[in-house]
Amino acid sequence: MQEFNLHWDDYATGFGAPDTEYWIGNEALHKLTSHANMSLRIEFEDIYSKSWYAEYDTFTVSSAEDGYRLNIGDRDNDLSNSNCASNYEGGWWFSHCLHVNLNGKFNLGLTWFHADKNEWIAVASSQMKIRRRQS
Repeated sequence: MQEFNLHWDDYATGFGAPDTEYWIGNEALHKLTSHANMSLRIEFEDIYSKSWYAEYDTFTVSSAEDGYRLNIGDRDNDLSNSNCASNYEGGWWFSHCLHVNLNGKFNLGLTWFHADKNEWIAVASSQMKIRRRQS
């Protein structure tokens, strides 16, 4: 099992194995999304084997100098007074702690909050997929 509670540099360069558990790297995400109109689809399965997905028409990751800021149409500023990544042991773009946590410690719970349904989803697995948007 790949450990996701890693350091900034690990998330910048990437880690894991593409055929199992893998993070491509924030620098690669920045380069892939900075010069093209990209979209994001996150597919995940809950602990009851039900499939879910979320799609975002706009997806960019800023440079290291800007903290690899995630942009999916809304700015993602961490509104929590605590250190979410440290508390929940995973690197993520937190807005409020644990509304989404797809790469934290399994025993602390990988989660997704489905706002339209006002429902918490206990995530068993997830994949993030990016592609060039059709103009």
